[in-house]
Amino acid sequence: MPVGGVEVDTAVLFADVRGSTSLGESTPPTEFAGLLNRFYEVATDTLVRHDAVIDKLIGDEVRAFFVQGVSGPEYRRKAVEAGTELLSAVGYGTPDGPWLSMGGGERGRRLRRQRGGVRSSISRRSGTPSMSERGCRARRGGELLIREGIGAEPVAEIPRRTLNLRWHQEPIEVLVLTA
Repeated sequence: MPVGGVEVDTAVLFADVRGSTSLGESTPPTEFAGLLNRFYEVATDTLVRHDAVIDKLIGDEVRAFFVQGVSGPEYRRKAVEAGTELLSAVGYGTPDGPWLSMGGGERGRRLRRQRGGVRSSISRRSGTPSMSERGCRARRGGELLIREGIGAEPVAEIPRRTLNLRWHQEPIEVLVLTA
């Protein structure tokens, strides 16, 4: 690897449980832990099936990367497909409905892989605030928000939303996908 690292184009998928604090306060601890573990299991199975690199399972959130070298040339499409499949896996679009309120977001991003001594890290490119993380607050249960042109071709009938996110000077246009 060259000194200073290398930048890699990726698609990043975030999925998080909506209302988890209230749910945790109103649910017995073992039942709440079981629900989160079920979410982690369903998310992991779905993401692995779509060739994701699972970055984190933390709190009420799952984060995964899709990169061309691992996920193939259609890595952006796979990220969107994994997100919509995950919505279905928790019950959105089914007759019984969701067993968990979950929202997701996908965003293309350049990551810098750096190497120094015995440590290796992946970090966001400076100047690229995390729309996916900040967009978590804008997602409603059952929605996958994606930047237009990131993982799906723009289609007239796909609903759109404008997000005004903190630390972004300009509004961000997103497509709103559901299961």
